[in-house]
Amino acid sequence: MAKGRLVHQGGAFLALTASLVVTMLFVVPPAHAVTARPFSPFGVTSHLIGNYPQSRIDRELDLVHAAGAQWVRVDVPWRFVEPQRDRFDPYPLSQLDNVVACASKRGLRVQAVVIEFPDWSNGGRGPWAPPADDRQFEEFMRFMAARYKGRITYWELGNEVNQSEFWEVPRASSPARYARFLQHGYRGAKAGNPDAQIISAGLAGSDYNYLQELYNAGAKGYFDILGVHAYTQGKSPFAVDALTPSRTFGGLAVMKSTMERNGEPAKRIWVTEVGWQTSSATDHVSPERQAQYTYDAYKRLFRDFPYVDALFIYTIRDTGASASIPRDNYGLLEHDYRSKPAYAAFRRASDVFVRTPTSVSLSLSRSVVARGGRVRVFGKLLGAPGGRVKIQRASGGSWSTLRTVPIDASGAYSTLIGFDSAGTRRLRAVYAGGPARRPSHSGTRALTVR
Repeated sequence: MAKGRLVHQGGAFLALTASLVVTMLFVVPPAHAVTARPFSPFGVTSHLIGNYPQSRIDRELDLVHAAGAQWVRVDVPWRFVEPQRDRFDPYPLSQLDNVVACASKRGLRVQAVVIEFPDWSNGGRGPWAPPADDRQFEEFMRFMAARYKGRITYWELGNEVNQSEFWEVPRASSPARYARFLQHGYRGAKAGNPDAQIISAGLAGSDYNYLQELYNAGAKGYFDILGVHAYTQGKSPFAVDALTPSRTFGGLAVMKSTMERNGEPAKRIWVTEVGWQTSSATDHVSPERQAQYTYDAYKRLFRDFPYVDALFIYTIRDTGASASIPRDNYGLLEHDYRSKPAYAAFRRASDVFVRTPTSVSLSLSRSVVARGGRVRVFGKLLGAPGGRVKIQRASGGSWSTLRTVPIDASGAYSTLIGFDSAGTRRLRAVYAGGPARRPSHSGTRALTVR
């Protein structure tokens, strides 16, 4: 394992590094890139519920979409949504409404993780102490599932309950306590929306012993999907550890076997968090190795784990700027939004494993036009069911968008564009892609304006 962090010495160095990582590591698409999953498994976590400006929400969701993800996982803090019993605060609900709407506009689906308990529910013991009466949580989930029916289907109830940081219950009694909590949350969500899908709290690592204890405590039948946080403490997704498989990505197979032994062979798994941190602390990896492991996680998912339907990278960008704090450095992007090589690796994995290639053409009704005249720009998009293309012109060393044009049901587009000044224009059409479609652009066409 490489030690230390990459020191970025200018934009050219960063671009070269990312280019080399993608070119050297990910050039050969595997033959088994077709999947029978009901949707793309590519997802990322983004912390979007809070007092954040709309510009941040738009920027992060744009980056999630551009990476080729189909899913975004967001926190839903119960203590903020219902700060007093039976009194729901419209502000955090409006924030969640907005995030869901903004994600939907970009073709992204939202998976919600319900965390943080209100003081009134647990006697003021803090946000990670479970409620004294789980019926209160049942009512909360009934309300939330009903309110977001048709907008949020997948609800993860709790976070890493096999550890005490986010679930302040002694380990000996934790499985039984969480099983009761889960039963009530499941009943409430199904009462609010029978189509809601309940994901058990993502367990820290493939903790098959804790999972078995959950079954022993009566959790069977009270979660639709098993949640796992498949962190590897800095190891490769292909690493093998026969003594402690719970600390490897391959431990997912042991979780599947545990479900089968308990009479649930058809139950699916979602990896709701996995990632590699690039801090200077223990178990860190270099940015280049983070990129390799991110790609390899999806490679192994498609090769070895057909029963895992989704895998969420934690997180879209670093949650802090300190190089010494591991939790701050899991992002595919730096805290200031500069790309790490892992962002390109995630996008490449999406392209290789699930995204359909597209192609877009551009033609001109004539190659010479008088000043003030207009020319018809038209073409066709193949490989995508509708959408929009951007008509761009070369401007110096970059491209500027002249117009965004809708594509009709046959994949065709057409628009008239006028030019007022003389000169030669170079034009192209660009399709931005989507969660299941690769981006593409046409060749350039020259237009002379006299």
